[in-house]
Amino acid sequence: MRTVFSRISFTTRLLLAAAVITIGLVAIDYATLLKLPHRVARDSVEVALRENTSAFSTALGDQREELRTAVTPLFNLAEFKAHVRADDVDAVQAMLDERALQGVHVAIVPSADVEPGSFGVVTVQEPFHFQVDGSQTVVFYRDLDSSLLDAAVAATGNLVAFAVEDDDGTMVARSSEFPSSVKATRVNAGLDTSTSGTLDDITVDGEELHVFSRRLGQESPYQLHALSTEGLEDAALKDTRGDVRNAVVGMTLATVFGSLLLAFFASRTVRSFASRVRELADGKYGAQLPVHGTDGFADLADSVNRLSLELDSRLTQLEETASAFRRTLETIDEGICTWTEAGAVGYWNRGAEQLTGIARERASLDDPIVAFLAAERMPGVRRITLPVRRTGGGLTVDLVVTSMPGGGVLQTFRDTSMLDILQQTQRNFMATASHELRTPITTILGFADTLTNSDLELTPEQRENFLLIIREQSHHLQEIAEAFFTNQQLANERVEVSIAPTSLGRAVEDAIARERMTLGDRADQLEAVAVDVPEELLVLADRRALMGVVSVLVDNAVKYGSTPISITAERTGGSVALLVSDAGPGIDPYHHDRVFDPFYRIDVDMRSGVGGAGLGLFTARKLMEAMHGLIRVRSSPGAGTTFIVELPSAPLDEEREPTADSAGLRLVG
Repeated sequence: MRTVFSRISFTTRLLLAAAVITIGLVAIDYATLLKLPHRVARDSVEVALRENTSAFSTALGDQREELRTAVTPLFNLAEFKAHVRADDVDAVQAMLDERALQGVHVAIVPSADVEPGSFGVVTVQEPFHFQVDGSQTVVFYRDLDSSLLDAAVAATGNLVAFAVEDDDGTMVARSSEFPSSVKATRVNAGLDTSTSGTLDDITVDGEELHVFSRRLGQESPYQLHALSTEGLEDAALKDTRGDVRNAVVGMTLATVFGSLLLAFFASRTVRSFASRVRELADGKYGAQLPVHGTDGFADLADSVNRLSLELDSRLTQLEETASAFRRTLETIDEGICTWTEAGAVGYWNRGAEQLTGIARERASLDDPIVAFLAAERMPGVRRITLPVRRTGGGLTVDLVVTSMPGGGVLQTFRDTSMLDILQQTQRNFMATASHELRTPITTILGFADTLTNSDLELTPEQRENFLLIIREQSHHLQEIAEAFFTNQQLANERVEVSIAPTSLGRAVEDAIARERMTLGDRADQLEAVAVDVPEELLVLADRRALMGVVSVLVDNAVKYGSTPISITAERTGGSVALLVSDAGPGIDPYHHDRVFDPFYRIDVDMRSGVGGAGLGLFTARKLMEAMHGLIRVRSSPGAGTTFIVELPSAPLDEEREPTADSAGLRLVG
């Protein structure tokens, strides 16, 4: 039974409880109302009996008034007064009109002896004073018989029987409907001293009846008894039972309706709680339940509201933490990808977008790169090459694969290009340093050994020539050391420049002149350089730094390019672009950004036979950044190379030479 009851829904259990309560209340009401008809019928009978006794008393009063009206004319007749004075009752009786005063009796007695009710119920008394010490009273009266009572019974529709009792306890008259078995002693233990009347229960021939007793006057010795009949009892009980039946039906309906209403509101309250709990389960924490009163439902509503606020606060904290974590994942350079157990992409961060070129909304197995990563979901650490379209082949990454709690796989992959570039830069540096340092050192050591060899006989001209070579190679070695120092200072951003309006044409001419002095015997290579830069074209730059940039570009054009070599300038908006172009083999776009890295050489093995430390373009880029300018390359294989230098333009006629305090470029040691 308990198992079956526990399977029933709460609403059904609530309705069952309401039904049980309703049945209990109806049973109590019915048991109570079963006794009500008799009590209500008794009250109805009492009301009817009171009304009928009042009507009977009124009828007696009417008869007295009729008698007084009939006998009053006699009081003024001298003959009547004479007969009264003579105490001649027969003579007075003879004077009564038989039609009007039929059945009326006369008595003449001393006034002192007259007592109320001495001669009956219907009496008219009139005192006459004929003596000094007393008076005579004439009493006209009618005998109270059953006919008068029967007439009263007929007026009630035979529902009430009447009887009159005197002060001796004798029934002086009774209607024909009043049972003779009912004695005065059964009706009343004594004469009722009040005029309000009393109601008693009486059993007559096995029937439960009621009798109402009431005095006929304040000083009257007579008492009227009104006895209910079976008809009156049945009528009262019938009406009462109908009213009770209607009351029972009404109370039953009201109780059922109230129980259903109670169940409805209780169920609605519970449903509102259930709905709010479902909202909490669905993550809707904003709404609040109304709290009324201090009962259990109010406590429950308050508890649910506090739980909602706590969950909302915790959720907000989790969302803030998740947002911060998400922002962190979106800002790191490493690619992050998660896979569900079904093999679908769950998360694809911005780092993965940048490394693969695939937007997160397009990250699906239909893409070959994503499919390649899907095949690498085995946990572990390894280096792979993604099939990313780029110059020089795919993208080499270090891949870390871990299993996630609850299922799924997490992949993180990092581009190793910068590491490869660093390693390549180290290799380039070692190769460049070895090549650039080996030549002058070998030359210096060779000629020094020759000069110090006592077995060799050298002419003064030979010795001087060898010393000049040693000196030249020493200067070259010093330039290499200075280039390394300059690279270190520039890499650490430890360079100061003095920006001023500078003639671009004059700076180009001075740079070529200095380059001509540096080349020495090879200065004739600069004859193929065509310069078309107006002197009046001014830029905001550091003069020495600008000359250094032009020297690097011209030196590279002479070393790696082919004639013709041209230097031109053009104004573009608020900037001036200096273009150094050659007709050499060109540079693959793969190297365009990397040629400005330190120690980077396209010809790593130096098979071209052209030396260099690989620091020129790096130095040029750093100097341009210090002057708030730009340097870029425009080239393709077989189409020559053009380096473009962009600087802010300066107003005309504002060129000034650097002062002693601001002599231009200065490296900070």
